[in-house]
Amino acid sequence: MFRYIVSVLIMLTLVACGNQSSMNHQGMHAEGEAGHGDMGNSLMSMPTPNTDATPSARTDGIGIRDPWARMGMTGDNSAAYLYVTNDQGEDTLVQATSSVAKSVELHTVIKGDDGMMKMRPVDGGIPIPAQGNQTLKPGSYHIMLIGLTRDLKKGDTFEVQLTFKTAGSVTVTVEVR
Repeated sequence: MFRYIVSVLIMLTLVACGNQSSMNHQGMHAEGEAGHGDMGNSLMSMPTPNTDATPSARTDGIGIRDPWARMGMTGDNSAAYLYVTNDQGEDTLVQATSSVAKSVELHTVIKGDDGMMKMRPVDGGIPIPAQGNQTLKPGSYHIMLIGLTRDLKKGDTFEVQLTFKTAGSVTVTVEVR
């Protein structure tokens, strides 16, 4: 019974990022990215990126701040978020990899023809503007962790390798919140 209650609570937290056999990510709320966003009048408080934090990782003009991920159970899905600064020319985040998931994809949220918000893999990567920044956050760009290989509990950390088209690769330590 206890495991069932915990499972239900986690499922509510991960609504759209839960274990799905189909990768079309249907069933998104119009208010935002279910499992990633504000979920309308949700009682959950969503962490916001600390854009003033000291970069936790840096590579060739790219700084990564405040990398964090959602909790999740083995076999389910989760998402990771972060704040990217760029003091060089235009760049693109083209890939993310991690041993905590069977598959890692770069995603965004779009409004479908039916008015529903839907997650989609990003074609060509996530743009990082020259002398600018990009926030990977709930309801927007994010790193999708598909098929978790272990439980992600609050306070845990894990590594994600980010690959940029120009700046190259950098490994960041992600905190589970």
